[in-house]
Amino acid sequence: MQEPLLCAGSFKREQTGPEMMTRDTQHPVKSLSPEVRRQMGSDSMRRFVRSLPPFAVKPDVPAHLRDLLDQLDRAEKKTRARSGKNNGHS
Repeated sequence: MQEPLLCAGSFKREQTGPEMMTRDTQHPVKSLSPEVRRQMGSDSMRRFVRSLPPFAVKPDVPAHLRDLLDQLDRAEKKTRARSGKNNGHS
């Protein structure tokens, strides 16, 4: 997995903003968003996330926060069902 780094020469006046670089300094990344998506979708990131312990909501969480978490769960299940990437996880 590559880690984004700021290029040392990225703050020159003629440039419009900082240019993100990966450790592969020969290939600058113009936009951070696609790079983050690429890294988050990598096999190594998936293995890492699967190795994390499952987290459960404590029963004393306020109802409005529990409702928001339920909405997130429903949205995640819809997205997973639409993309067909359930992979046995619920």
